[in-house]
Amino acid sequence: MTIKDTASSAQMAANYRPSHPEHFRVEHGTDGDFTSRLVACKDYPSGSLIVKLDADTPVPVAHPVYTTVQTGEAAHVELNCDLTYMNHSCYPNVQVNTSTWEFIAARDIAAGEELTFFYPSTEWSMEQPFDCWCGADKCLGKVCGAKDAPKDILNLNHLNDHIIQLLAKQAGSPEVVEDLITF
Repeated sequence: MTIKDTASSAQMAANYRPSHPEHFRVEHGTDGDFTSRLVACKDYPSGSLIVKLDADTPVPVAHPVYTTVQTGEAAHVELNCDLTYMNHSCYPNVQVNTSTWEFIAARDIAAGEELTFFYPSTEWSMEQPFDCWCGADKCLGKVCGAKDAPKDILNLNHLNDHIIQLLAKQAGSPEVVEDLITF
C-alpha cells in the first residue's frame, strides 16, 4: 500500500461522491462546524454486517489527523469513503473491527438513525480531542482516546486488538485487560 498525504475537510467535501448509497448517506452540516453525520438507509438488526471494506479502501497515511482511524500502535489510515463521517458515541450502534474492516450493528439500528462508533475502540490518543455531546449515561465527557478513558467505560465497548495491547503495555500487565471486550 502507498502512504498518502491526508486531504483537508474542504477538499473532501468538494470531491464528495457517495460511497455506499445502498447502506448509508451523509447529512452534511455547516462547513467547519463538525456536524456532518452518517445515517442508515435501511434497518440493521443487532449483530448484522453493515458493510465490509475492501482491503484497498483504507489507505495508510504518514501522520494521524482527525479523520484517520488508528490500526496499530503507530499506524493510521484514511477510510476514503462515507464512513469518515461516522461520529463518536459513548453508547454506539456500530462496532468497527480494524482487522477485518467489518462494520457491525452493535444493537438494532432503524433506517434514518445516525450511525456512531466509540472512538476509543480504535484511537489510543486523539489527534483532536473534543467534548462529547452523545448524552449517554456513561459518557466520557471529553474524548481523548483509550489512553485516558476510564476502564469501566472502555469495558462497555468492543475494543480493537491494538488498543488492548496498548492498554496492557500502559498497565505493565496483560492481566489488567483480560475482562475487556475484543473482537
